[in-house]
Amino acid sequence: MLLIQSLSTALQSTDRRDWQLRQITATGLFLLLMVLSTFAGAADESELQQVPSTQTIREQLKQLTRDRNAAAQEQKLQANAVARTRKSLQRLNVAVATVDELVNTVRQLEVHDEAKKLAEASEAQATKAIAALTIQLERHVVADELQLAADVAMSRLEEPRRQIDQVKNELAALHKESFVADQAARREDRQADTVFKQAEETRLKLPDARDAASLAETEMETARTQSIEAARELAVQNRLLNQAKSGATRAHRSAERLANTSTAIETSIVSLRQVEDVSEDQLTLLVNVMQQISPLQERAQQLVEENLAVVAERQTQYDSAVDELEQAESERRMKAGLYSQLSRRHFALQREVARLMVVSQEYRNAASEFMEQKEQLGSVIAQKDKRIAELVVVIDRLQNRWTDARNQAEQAQEPLGRFVSFSRHIAPILARRCTACHNTRSTEGGLNLSSFANLLKGGDSGSSLTPHDADDSLLLSMVQDGSMPKDADPLTPDEIDWIRRWIDVGAPLDATASANADLFDIMPELPQPGPPDTYRVPVPVLATAFSPDGSLLATSGYHEVLLWGTDGELIRRITNVAQRVNDLTFTADGEILVVAAGTPGQLGELKLFRVSDGTHLGTPVRTTDSVYTVSISPDGSRLAAGGADRKITIVDIETQKILYTIEDHADSVMDVAWSPQSDRVASASYDNSCRVFDAASGQVRKTFTNHGQPVYTVSFLSDGESLVSGGADKKLRVWPVGDGKQIREITGFDDPVFRIAVTTDGRVYSAGADSQIREHQLSDGELVRTMTGHTDWVYALTLDTQGNRLATGCYDGEVRLWNPSDGTMVSSFVAVPQQDLTDVTVSER
Repeated sequence: MLLIQSLSTALQSTDRRDWQLRQITATGLFLLLMVLSTFAGAADESELQQVPSTQTIREQLKQLTRDRNAAAQEQKLQANAVARTRKSLQRLNVAVATVDELVNTVRQLEVHDEAKKLAEASEAQATKAIAALTIQLERHVVADELQLAADVAMSRLEEPRRQIDQVKNELAALHKESFVADQAARREDRQADTVFKQAEETRLKLPDARDAASLAETEMETARTQSIEAARELAVQNRLLNQAKSGATRAHRSAERLANTSTAIETSIVSLRQVEDVSEDQLTLLVNVMQQISPLQERAQQLVEENLAVVAERQTQYDSAVDELEQAESERRMKAGLYSQLSRRHFALQREVARLMVVSQEYRNAASEFMEQKEQLGSVIAQKDKRIAELVVVIDRLQNRWTDARNQAEQAQEPLGRFVSFSRHIAPILARRCTACHNTRSTEGGLNLSSFANLLKGGDSGSSLTPHDADDSLLLSMVQDGSMPKDADPLTPDEIDWIRRWIDVGAPLDATASANADLFDIMPELPQPGPPDTYRVPVPVLATAFSPDGSLLATSGYHEVLLWGTDGELIRRITNVAQRVNDLTFTADGEILVVAAGTPGQLGELKLFRVSDGTHLGTPVRTTDSVYTVSISPDGSRLAAGGADRKITIVDIETQKILYTIEDHADSVMDVAWSPQSDRVASASYDNSCRVFDAASGQVRKTFTNHGQPVYTVSFLSDGESLVSGGADKKLRVWPVGDGKQIREITGFDDPVFRIAVTTDGRVYSAGADSQIREHQLSDGELVRTMTGHTDWVYALTLDTQGNRLATGCYDGEVRLWNPSDGTMVSSFVAVPQQDLTDVTVSER
């Protein structure tokens, strides 16, 4: 800047004698400005930090315009001087001037011509510099205008977003209030049901209580009747007793009168005998009377005794009647008390039923009030939902406008060094070099780099970056000093430079990217590294697949799929796949090969290739770790894929769109299989379970856990109602979809079972870590045959569609073809491309 100021000062000199110096100074200034503009258009770190602002460029442009005008004025003055000189020369020629003056004049003209040329060159340079800066200014102006348009679009989003946030908060409060009202209504309804049930239970007791009271009333009436009868009997016995007593009294009195009479007669007889003049007749008469009285006395005494006996008997009967009356009365009182008690209980039950019905109704009324409140809230909620829907439409429209405007601004700013794409330049670096240790499941240092939002959150050491200040950003310092990635090769200078430039321009996120989206969802799909021309050593064959017509056999390779002819000749190498190819399958027409692959700990992918030329047709599934398995539904409409992310993804083959994702397993999904009717999907997982899902809804229908160890493979039987699975427990297990209870287990394996293939006639082929291929009958588990020859783990096993050939792939790279009918090996080869690839088609990446 000091140099520019010095040159500008020299240009502003008014001494005409220094015009040559000013011309040279102007030329230097213009050249300097051209150099500065050239630096301003560069894209390295220092250039980005020194990108001139629009105002600075405007000032430079004005200064250059003034300089150009000054140069033009100087040129005009020099032209006038030349014209005057030419006139002087003419006058000298006319006046026959001296030779010295003529020579001086000519020399002066030559000087003026050189000055003119220098001025013209300076003006051209200034014009060129001005043009370059004008173009740059125009680009900055356009970028500023686009950014302004994006800012305006964003500002227009603020009010709808504020409104929708407010409405959402109101809606959340309304939902909470509605939930409270709903819970209260449910609670009141439950209380009403409980009380009503109690009322019904009490009502059911009423008949028994009524019957018991009626019975007690009947018994009470019976006891009262018996008491009355006892009283009547007592009265009768009392009357009879009184009668007996009266008779006994009369008899006693008669006996006494007779005794008195007899005594009087005896006394008279004694007295008469003492009288001398008493005749014998009188005495005889008295004696006769005595004799007659004596039987009467005996009879009277007998009557007295009889009457006393009757009185005693009547007294006994009377006492018995009294007892019976007392007993009857006691029974009557007891029955009356019981009746009173049962009657009161019956009445109490009636009152309780009535009370409970009233309480139940009160609960019902309260529930109705709460439901009415909920309905009212529902009406308000519906209005709020409608308002939110309206705002969503507005926001989506404004968001699209902002996205378009921001995209245009980003496209204009990027060539000027004012924008660096996170999706294209930064996300791939983080995904490839950082997320293996800093992801959702493993956050070393508390730092999660699986998304832009998580990156901005930072970790245990604080913020990971400071926008516009790369030197103050922890992320840059750690990748610069090699602290990250830990225990791995450091980032390349270009990768570090991209991170620095991205932070210095403000660490922006692309307009089309979501801050919370996984890096793999926002970064562009990059071509996979190509395979080597040939392999130094064979690689494990993890997958094999026959084409539907049996003319091709696909095998896994390193960053490629190898297509072989029936004679073992390599036909095609399909590239642009991840490091390890884990599973392969052809579509029913044989035109498309589906590849499940992954680079462990970095990415997984499900890709579709055209078989005829190896053209990449699409990548419907991308994950943060390997995809292990893929299966095509028998109706040919869908794909099911699973992998280390524990998910099962269902894809529409025609559109390559994900229909839905199942997240039900606790560990890697190792295998998936479709039912023959395409209505169910089965899975085998490292979480020790197999599961069956409804293919329409993704809901789990059955879980099978009998293996107790990781399960590697599963397949439906031809009836679609049973499955067979195998795993680390060294067994095959057959189980039904219905109740999930194991039907049988097939043993005899020395090591884990990795792959199975089920035939339509009820046989199963299996391969695993014990290097042997086995064939069993599923109906009884009987071993049919064992095919030997492999010397290492057998990972891959596939049958052709006709069941005429069986292909197996081994850890040592060997592929063997077998005749399933007799178990003999037909051929074998090592799945390694040869050096001479003249006749082999390699797909373009």
